[in-house]
Amino acid sequence: MASSETILRDLRIYTSSNGKNDSMFPAHCFTYRVEDNEGNLVFTNADKPTEILGGNHAVGFHECILDWVRYRWRPAILAHLPAWLSSSQSKGEDFTAELYAPRTLTIVDTGVDGVFKAYRMLPEEVAQGGLKSGASSFVGNAAWIAQVFADAEVHNVTIKLKKPESVHEVATLEQVRNEGKRRWTRAKRDKEKQFAA
Repeated sequence: MASSETILRDLRIYTSSNGKNDSMFPAHCFTYRVEDNEGNLVFTNADKPTEILGGNHAVGFHECILDWVRYRWRPAILAHLPAWLSSSQSKGEDFTAELYAPRTLTIVDTGVDGVFKAYRMLPEEVAQGGLKSGASSFVGNAAWIAQVFADAEVHNVTIKLKKPESVHEVATLEQVRNEGKRRWTRAKRDKEKQFAA
């Protein structure tokens, strides 16, 4: 834990989505790594079983964000609570305040104007249909992007974007991309074996 005063308030996420978009049945798998603001690993799905999912692989980038915000962040906070409570001498009201405190998730990616550019929009712009009237790349994944915004709003999360600014960030992003390629290759091979059996 980065500090005894707060729990996982400011995190960075590195993502990879690998797959094929060249048929009527696109498929992908997604890989991501989350770190605290000191570069400590908070979560990665790189060592979890790989599931090949339907949909073009651009969707996988949004699924990384959604998976972390919707399913993983709250359990990670709860896992840190016992140590936080004992080190900070907090009371019950502090516990509730910390659990529901505003949090920030920064996407670290070289192509912040690519698949993630929608997250530069304000939630009000999304609500007013900005994903439908904006760039064509928004339209195809509008439902996924809107879901990320909705879940972020429910969990009091602000999503930010930035390019890698340190050797650590460059190396971590490349590591996640390599893990993503390996997971896709392995999952595809396993699926082919399953069908051949």
